[in-house]
Amino acid sequence: MALTKVPSPMMKGSTLTYQIPTDFATLQAAIDALSPTVSNDIITLNIATGHQPASGITVSNGDYSQFRITSTDVEVTLSSSFGTSQNFIYGVNSKLPRLACLINANSKANYGYAAVNASVGYVESGCGIKNAWGDGCRAYGGSTIYAEDTIWTGCAKNNTTGSGIVSWGSTIFASGANVNNSMYYGAQAAHGGILVIDNGTANNCFRYNIRATDAGYISADAVTANYAGCDPATNLPYASATAEGYGLYAFNGSSIAARDASATNAKSTGVLASNGSTIHVRGATLTNCGEYGVYALTASKVDATQTNVNTAKTYGFYASGASVINATSSSANTCGTSTSQGAVFAEWGSTINFKSGTATGALGNAILAGESSTINANNSTLTTAGNRAVFAYSNSRVSASDTTATGAVTEGVRADSGSSVNIQSSNFQRGGSPAATDIIVNNGSFINAAAATGGVNQTINVLTAEGVIFQ
Repeated sequence: MALTKVPSPMMKGSTLTYQIPTDFATLQAAIDALSPTVSNDIITLNIATGHQPASGITVSNGDYSQFRITSTDVEVTLSSSFGTSQNFIYGVNSKLPRLACLINANSKANYGYAAVNASVGYVESGCGIKNAWGDGCRAYGGSTIYAEDTIWTGCAKNNTTGSGIVSWGSTIFASGANVNNSMYYGAQAAHGGILVIDNGTANNCFRYNIRATDAGYISADAVTANYAGCDPATNLPYASATAEGYGLYAFNGSSIAARDASATNAKSTGVLASNGSTIHVRGATLTNCGEYGVYALTASKVDATQTNVNTAKTYGFYASGASVINATSSSANTCGTSTSQGAVFAEWGSTINFKSGTATGALGNAILAGESSTINANNSTLTTAGNRAVFAYSNSRVSASDTTATGAVTEGVRADSGSSVNIQSSNFQRGGSPAATDIIVNNGSFINAAAATGGVNQTINVLTAEGVIFQ
């Protein structure tokens, strides 16, 4: 028979356990009946074996942190009658009940565990809410949630919005959390929100595995964020165009710190920083991406030092719109799928530092700088490019001194349309003997080839309409 009132007296510091639905029909009924109580009592509300809750908990304007939600079963499945607009645990201006079990939302629940408007929540290790219709874990409006090593997999079942974890103008500490297989975003920080998901897992999310937007900040060191935009059953890209497929994405003045991260096999891009954003992925592995390994767009910056972006299908490193990529000691091998693509590309006033880099086997150009951009590729290996080892055009600059750039199919190095290239002490000889297609100036350009190896397309140290090659 269900209890209808609080047992009395309740001793300070006691531990009390009630069974749901035996002692109380619902979790909400238990909290309503047992509140308020002595602040340091621990009140366990245990979901009995086989029980499938049809309703959740809503609390407001109080301290409900003495309540601890547990279960007899390893996993609790919500009832099929639980609505997609209902929430499982939702608190406003409150300290929320502690979640100490794993809930399978069964494609129900708009929010799984949500702290709203200066609320505080806590989810124990190994616990969480999976397969939610909307957000699995949500902090909003100056709230804080502690959720380290928790589980929020398969959320955003609606496929139109939602995340496994989202911090919106709030803070979530979720190191080691798992947000795999979200049908929209995996882990997200938005509108000044802060999310810590170091050593977490965010694979196979439909659109973005890790997303910071509108001045959001995410700490994701050593995160695993592979197969973005790919079906978890096959690890092949979803056919739907809405499955965009970004491993780590920072947008609108946001930041992501993800040293030693992994964002391989993205449908589109391993790392994208856009609209004045910053991403640090030093030491990351971003291989086999469908378009770009690292992409910095519109005054953004990416630190990708010692990063591996091999086998990117379009470009390994791509900076556009006054953006900067630092890729010192990185690799971009076998990148591109046509002779117009390749390993490293900077355009529209952008800069890429690829010093001591390796870019072998590019289908097109190993190094490409255009539209007043700059690339530093000193001390690099740029061999067997399918088109050119280095190409600078439209008032751009490339430095590739002390570089090995042999075996290019079409041309070794070309400076075009008022561009300049420094290949001092480098080897740009395409084949077994010097040829006029090794070192080329065109349309008023400049190449410093002092102590360089390779044939030239015009007499050295003579200024012509095409430019000059100094040697």
